[in-house]
Amino acid sequence: QLKVSSQPEGMVADDAKKRLYVGEEMAGIHVFEAEPQAANRSFMMGGSTQNNKNIRYDIEGLALLPPHYLIASSQGNFSYAIFNTQTHQYVTSFIIADSTSDGVEETDGLEVFPHALGVAYPKGIFVAQDGFNFDGTVKQNQNFKIVDLEQIINIQRP
Repeated sequence: QLKVSSQPEGMVADDAKKRLYVGEEMAGIHVFEAEPQAANRSFMMGGSTQNNKNIRYDIEGLALLPPHYLIASSQGNFSYAIFNTQTHQYVTSFIIADSTSDGVEETDGLEVFPHALGVAYPKGIFVAQDGFNFDGTVKQNQNFKIVDLEQIINIQRP
């Protein structure tokens, strides 16, 4: 019964806070109460609309980053925005740039796994679908890039 005005994209449920976050492609991130008896109303996550110059539409994938963050892919500028789920406000953005592999562009989906995966990923991983995958200058099939979650956790937040 939940509705948004245009194209819904990614969504993620926060069971602990009983909230559903829905990315609306050209509008921002809606926050719904996730209870059967809750009203079908939402409010917009602060800083997720076109007023935030760090986000270029469209909003796509969403994932929760414990203890109280939400990461959203901003497909229009190949970045990822971090929001605080306690204050419902924008915090900062980051990109996955070229390094040992090509960077990440045009992400549709993403996920956070915040648990240790051996010595290589002691805090877990961030996985992003890469819409444009290149080997040098040769375009390859789309793929997924894995980032050490500790790198994202250590991003300076105001």
